Amino acid sequence: MGRDTVNMVNSIVFDDEMILYWDYQDDLGEGYFCTFADGNEMFRSTKTHVEMSGLNACQEYKIRIEMRDPADTLLRVIYDDVISTTKCKRKIDITKSPYFAIGVGKVLNTAAIQKAIDDCGSEDAVYIPSGTYLSGALELHSNMELYIDEGAVLQGTTNVSHYLP
Repeated sequence: MGRDTVNMVNSIVFDDEMILYWDYQDDLGEGYFCTFADGNEMFRSTKTHVEMSGLNACQEYKIRIEMRDPADTLLRVIYDDVISTTKCKRKIDITKSPYFAIGVGKVLNTAAIQKAIDDCGSEDAVYIPSGTYLSGALELHSNMELYIDEGAVLQGTTNVSHYLP
């Protein structure tokens, strides 16, 4: 195996998924990484990241990542700790009441989107579904989350007056 170095395992955690990634500084050869959640094997891969989805919100998961050789012999445990998923946030959908943004790319939605942002607390997430939402200047604030769905576009208007204070 030679000299091997695994830097700290990093994580990005959401309410229903987590992404774990690490740097590996040597050729693993025919070996692989084996990832477990709560004692159940989830992945075998030579890649230095795993994406686990379909998890429960607000739950602790015992995560273990092992380095193994082709004979399935444990070479090294590179991570063994507990990671908790986050609390599920309330979605503030900009297309629903009382916001009613329209994602056709021709209707100015600045006021609707800004109201959703203003209503967003730390336990909420402003949700922009698929569509093209034309907007002028928006003012974000601390402790808020903006989630732009796949296929959604937040498009700035070409009218300069829509960006004035």
